[in-house]
Amino acid sequence: MALTVFETAACAEQLAKSLQLLTETEQLNLESVGVSVYSPGPICDAEPLFRAVDQPVHFQNGEIVPTAFDDSKIRGMSVNRRLHISVDDALQLATSRVAMVNQRKAQEVPASGSQPTAHKRRVVAYTIFKTSDIRALVHGHEPDSGRRAFGVYDTATEGDNSHGDVFFLLPGKQAWRSVRSRLYDLAKNGLVILENRA
Repeated sequence: MALTVFETAACAEQLAKSLQLLTETEQLNLESVGVSVYSPGPICDAEPLFRAVDQPVHFQNGEIVPTAFDDSKIRGMSVNRRLHISVDDALQLATSRVAMVNQRKAQEVPASGSQPTAHKRRVVAYTIFKTSDIRALVHGHEPDSGRRAFGVYDTATEGDNSHGDVFFLLPGKQAWRSVRSRLYDLAKNGLVILENRA
């Protein structure tokens, strides 16, 4: 059963690969169910989605970078459902996540013997997507024959019932490059740079 993909994947990277192996019908059917026990329900097309932007990973030289969306292909791009969380609370969650990443990396440095990185991650911006805009991104020559490129799934957690993930659904590098640039354009349209952070 397709629902078990979310239940049985050992890690986010395995989940991303497993979703790509499903049929398009199976991929899209999973959007219509809550795949988490903490779910407030499936993500609707009209829902706005919040995505934090970290520097230097997602944001460089005053701009969001196209590789900011690589998570959607590799492990799922985390988003927060604005109907279930305020921007301030979503920023607080993102800042806490980045602090944990920085702490983990600082602890890994002495163990590995390598030099610490000069740039710690920090949240410097966010973007707001409309779910239907992400779901409207297709890959193919004709709109009617194209295939949906991204799935938007409810992946609520115990600590964050607003959590969702955007997954790239297609195999192949050419498809990825084509639709990533359009996801990038959507993000630029909703980008908010935080004062005193960039």
